[in-house]
Formats: sequence, structure tokens, C-alpha cells
Amino acid sequence: MADILRNILSLSPVTPRYLMKTAFEVMLQSVDVLKGVAPGDSSLAWQEFQNKLQAFYLFEHVDSVLAISPRTNLNLEQMVEKTYSLGPFFSVWATEGVGHYYAYLLATGHSVPQALLSGHTGHLPEESLVPLHTGMGLALAEVLLSCGYDVKTLADNFVQLCRNNSRQEYWPAAFEALGLVVRNLYPDLIAPLDHHFSQADDKMQAYFWHGVGRGAYFAPANSLPYWSDPWQCFETSMRIPHELGRRNAVAGCAWAMTLVNLRQPEIIATLLDQYGPQLAADDAFANGVFSALAVWLRCSSTDSTVQSFCEYQPDLRKTTLVHLWETQVRLPGSQAFQFRNKNGVALISDLFRYQPLIRPAVQI
Repeated sequence: MADILRNILSLSPVTPRYLMKTAFEVMLQSVDVLKGVAPGDSSLAWQEFQNKLQAFYLFEHVDSVLAISPRTNLNLEQMVEKTYSLGPFFSVWATEGVGHYYAYLLATGHSVPQALLSGHTGHLPEESLVPLHTGMGLALAEVLLSCGYDVKTLADNFVQLCRNNSRQEYWPAAFEALGLVVRNLYPDLIAPLDHHFSQADDKMQAYFWHGVGRGAYFAPANSLPYWSDPWQCFETSMRIPHELGRRNAVAGCAWAMTLVNLRQPEIIATLLDQYGPQLAADDAFANGVFSALAVWLRCSSTDSTVQSFCEYQPDLRKTTLVHLWETQVRLPGSQAFQFRNKNGVALISDLFRYQPLIRPAVQI
């Protein structure tokens, strides 16, 4: 299972895609069994693993899930519409998969892709735009990184690709994906790209590290229960030597973990119960939770999962945990609802990098 998982979550080209799909399905069935017999927190560990597999399966094999292929001649709007059959929760992951599938087909052609989403003339639902851009960004990063460019050419070309193919306010959603792909497929490029962006633009550097943190959560080494635990991706992120990278990577980890486990808030509560004081040392973790919930509210406006997630009540006997849930989840959640009510598309870029949270004033 560990070897299969390494190939699956690292998007390994060595294993044929149909074998990966079969391995996914076998693992998902196996996890159902293991989850049912594992005691207490062990069951939660398997639940988290299953959540991660489900999200990645919908993304990576969206063509099979939705029965689409180049021969079906569906346009982008029709592919997005097909995701709705999966329900408000799973459709978001599938829409990201559609963005990746659509962009990858066009980016591996003979010409440089132009205006994939920025020039799209059809009507795309507003709630589909974030996952379509993140999926497109992953595809563009995979294709460009395989070309073997030097760091400057790679960075400059990727920035240009994101700007040329994204709707203006959404290009950071596509750009942030570079960090995820580099973290899991080309980790030797993390330091050179960090140096390049530190000389060029601190916002790009922040987006890059946010993507690195998101990638750390999905890394094979941080995925299989009993092989690791969810804390490992945060521990790695906290060792990044400069503050901009550290805060964004921690926020990116929290962003990914929150979205994957939205329907099981007890998984986040267990993490806070075990490692809360370290995670609450600053507001990077809370920012990741806020951004994840704000993204979900934008992507799935009819889904009540965020409301249920924020209203979850941890064990009242654990006073420290109750306080941590309030400061690290419930307050960021209330700010996510406020962010949605602002209805400002220009603010989308703030959800893909660390930003200090505004804390409510203390009443005297």
C-alpha cells in the first residue's frame, strides 16, 4: 500500500493510469474495512486517509468519474455541469479535476496555451472559477516543469502562463499550484525558486510557499496512517528558516487539511488537542482555516458543511481544546462568512497566501 501510495500521490508517470485507478479503488474499499475495526483515534486516522484518497481520486480520475474523454466533444461548461451530479461536496473536487483535465489536454499540444479561462466566451458558474483555476495551475506547472528550464526561465514562463490563461483576479489561484507540484515532484527546486521569488516579488514568494505547504499535506510520506501523522506536514513547515515561508507553508497545510476533512471536524479537533499550543503560537494555522472555509463558501454556496464544521463542539471537559477550537476554528470561520458577504472577487488572491487575521477587540 505504501509503494502504491507513493506512485499515486506523486503523480508518478511510471505506473499506468488504469493501474493507479484500480489501486485507488482497492485502497478505498480496504480503508472502509480498516476504519470499521480500528479503535478510537485510529479510526479517525483512517477516516482522514480515506478523505484524502477520495479527494485525490475525484481530481485525478475525473474523466472516468464523469465519463468524459476527448471523443465526447463536451465543452468546458458541459463538463462543469456534469460535476453537479456528485452533490455539493464532491463536485468541488471534481471541478478542480475538470480544470486540470481541460488545461492539460490543451497545454500538451503543439502551441503555448493562451486564454484557457481568461478568454473563455461561454458562461461558467461563478462558484466554479476557483477550482477551475487551481486545477489549471496544477496542469500548467506539471507541463512546464517537465521541460527542464533553468529557474529564472521556469519562473518567468509560469508567471506569464498564469496571467495569460487566468481571469485577472484569479491568477494567484493558478500560480499557487506551482509550490504544490514542486514540493511533491521536484523538491530540489524549492530553494532556488524561493531565492528567485525573494528577489522578485514577495507576494509571489508567499503564494509559492503556500502551495508548498498544501503539497506537504498531500505528500506520500505524510499520508499513510501509522507511517506518519498529520502533525508531520506542520512540523516540516515550521522548520522553514524564514518567516514568510514558514507562515505561508503552515497556512497552506491547514488550508488543505481543513478542506479535505470538512465533514469530520473531529479530525481537526484531534490535531488541536495534541498539537494545539504549537499551532496557536501565531495566526498562520488560523489563517489557513479561514482561507479554506472562505474558499469553500465561494465554491459551494448551497453546501451547509462549513456551518456544521464551525458549530462542532469539542469535549467540554478539555478546556484547552475548547479554547483552541474557538480561536483557531470558530473565529476564523465567522470571518470566512464575513468575507463571503463582502462579495468582492478582487479579494480572492488573499485566500492563497498568509494574511494576518483581524482579531476582535477585547471587551473591558
